[in-house]
Amino acid sequence: MMNRYILLFLVSISLCFSGCEEDPVYTNPVVDVCLLPNGFIKWNDNIGSYCATTAFADEAITMTVNGISANGPTITFDLTDYATGTHPITESINSIYYTNALGFAFTSSNSNPGTLNITYYSPSNHQIKGNFNCIVYDPSGLNAPVNLSGSFSMYYTF
Repeated sequence: MMNRYILLFLVSISLCFSGCEEDPVYTNPVVDVCLLPNGFIKWNDNIGSYCATTAFADEAITMTVNGISANGPTITFDLTDYATGTHPITESINSIYYTNALGFAFTSSNSNPGTLNITYYSPSNHQIKGNFNCIVYDPSGLNAPVNLSGSFSMYYTF
């Protein structure tokens, strides 16, 4: 008689475990605010990490890539040499213009070139990808230089 109760107990527990499923855990999907319909621009400076929440790229005479972050900083690339490969960033070639969160303007320099690495450029797909590392300077000399590094992947208009 005792064996029947044990058997009945084991059967009821196994039915519960086989038929009882945990409620699925519903989570909000992670949204990457840096990923825009036309690509992304992400960068670091001396203070923090940023990404463009508004961005565009356009190839006219040169390739212009611009990003504005929600935190205030903006970054603009005026790329004159953007074939796949490694290129210098200076004031006159592949220039970077940067505005920090306080609104101070900075620019790349001929005396201390940075590095632009174009990893993908496709005129047929209208897309450019790359990464960069550069020190930008306040032309007025009021602010300390800013070290910028980051990456981008943008579809561009022409």
